Amino acid sequence: MGVIRDLLRLMRATRELPPHPTAREAIRQSADIAEQWGRVADAFANQTTAAAPTGPGGPYGAATADPFANLAFHQSGLPASGTVIACTPEEPSADGLTVYAVLLEVRVEGREPYRATYRTVIAEAARHNWRQGAVLPFRVSPDDPQALLLG
Repeated sequence: MGVIRDLLRLMRATRELPPHPTAREAIRQSADIAEQWGRVADAFANQTTAAAPTGPGGPYGAATADPFANLAFHQSGLPASGTVIACTPEEPSADGLTVYAVLLEVRVEGREPYRATYRTVIAEAARHNWRQGAVLPFRVSPDDPQALLLG
């Protein structure tokens, strides 16, 4: 009896779910997302990021979609720590995301500390990680101390 009751409950729950999109609607949604990503990727590529030119060059200092470029930068980059001095919002990007300019004091072992600006998109729930005085792990390009990769 329990199995039949569970099947009836499942059928009732299924009727209450929103309808699945048709194949045509699913393709349209996929095309919309692809077009939006293309616009955002173009906007990001035309920005000067903290990681350019020798960093991975992703959107606003983030890793790129190319895992090999990210891995190569991570392997060749020098481990560093960045202490947040200031985190200020800039103008919203093409798709409405807020970009933050994070002023850091970067410390690499065996070198003098220096300041660098790291531009990134920060989720609202993660903003507390970027408060003044927070210390974050970075990788620094051996050739360009301004090229940073978080992590």
